[in-house]
Amino acid sequence: MVEKVVLKIELDRELYRRLEERARSLGYPLVVDYVRELIARDASSPGGGVDEKRLADLVSRRVERVVADIVNPFTGKIDELARRVADLVERLEKGEGEEVQRVEQEPRQRMGAIERLRQQKVVFWDDVSWMRAPDRFFGKLEREGAVVFDIDGEKVAVDRGFWSEFVKVVEEIGVRDLEEAALLVESSLGGKAGELFRKLVRSGMAYYDEDLGRWMIPQP
Repeated sequence: MVEKVVLKIELDRELYRRLEERARSLGYPLVVDYVRELIARDASSPGGGVDEKRLADLVSRRVERVVADIVNPFTGKIDELARRVADLVERLEKGEGEEVQRVEQEPRQRMGAIERLRQQKVVFWDDVSWMRAPDRFFGKLEREGAVVFDIDGEKVAVDRGFWSEFVKVVEEIGVRDLEEAALLVESSLGGKAGELFRKLVRSGMAYYDEDLGRWMIPQP
């Protein structure tokens, strides 16, 4: 009867799982069968001995080669994944820095509602109908000094300085015809002023005074 010796090798679970997959792919039902075959193959090679030290060394090198064959493909993928993660982190940090800079600059660049009105002179309801709460927008303009009134149920905001100029121009027009008068307003103050004049006349908020022979706009 051949005397048998138990050889114990400790591997972590993940390494053992991969070794098990390798053994099965080569047709070995058990990992131990695969390892035993490796040992026998190396021990029976020319110049091979059976002393425990050399046998342990052979087993160790063989197992290392097998493990390396299993692990190396995954190592390359892990290295690539680590590189991508590092690149992503760098891009996120850079983007975060740019966002912080943008947020810090935005208050200085953001233009308030009243400043925009000073540039546009006139804002009709249709201009801001896309907003969630146009009423609140017009309320804010009115609180900040704009002239705000309703024309047939739709709010209109006019820069106060522009409103004074608009009234002065309109009340100096002696042409009775609405379109001719509107064109004169547009030539002096621009297209929106002409549109505003037409809306005011059609809603009865501006009218031609026959006695004075000119257009009149009662103060809103």
